[in-house]
Amino acid sequence: KKFEELTKVINADLDKELSVEEVAMSFIEVANETMCRAVQNVTETKGYRCAEHTLSVFGGAGGQHACAVARKLGMSKIYAHQKASYLSAVGIGMSDLVDDRLAPLRRPLKGNAEAVLALTKQLVESSVAALIPNTADRQVAEKEGILSVQRFLSVRFEGTTTALMIKEPEGVVDVSTIEAIYMSALEG
Repeated sequence: KKFEELTKVINADLDKELSVEEVAMSFIEVANETMCRAVQNVTETKGYRCAEHTLSVFGGAGGQHACAVARKLGMSKIYAHQKASYLSAVGIGMSDLVDDRLAPLRRPLKGNAEAVLALTKQLVESSVAALIPNTADRQVAEKEGILSVQRFLSVRFEGTTTALMIKEPEGVVDVSTIEAIYMSALEG
């Protein structure tokens, strides 16, 4: 019933008439493409080719998407554990809570180190508050060392288009230290 209503809304904006099944399949295709991009980004960032590996299925609907995702990624093998949906739920229950925050600051580092520190401090504070809204709980988490914060800078030399994520050095943000980390990451 809801898909019929949605199909009517979608068809009102289109020049052609889609069936309820076509609309539903469009949602599946978008989900598959989203999963493909995520798998491809993680795999290729680490220097591997998807087609040379086996797709491991997880989640309650993993089997529904596995063949289409593998096909799009050029993979010829799929591994589906009999308890894939259970293992996914266990993994989620055991995983850490993470909150990523990004903010643009397109300025030369030289002369703007204080602005960088202020911005990262603001991002950390808002991220921690989002993860642990209660101030007392936050203090306990910090005291017991169960709260971990990692700060990264997306750095590029002026006039270049290659940006690299580097871990922000501890303490004072020093231009020469960041340049050395950047060059090391670029060469490594």
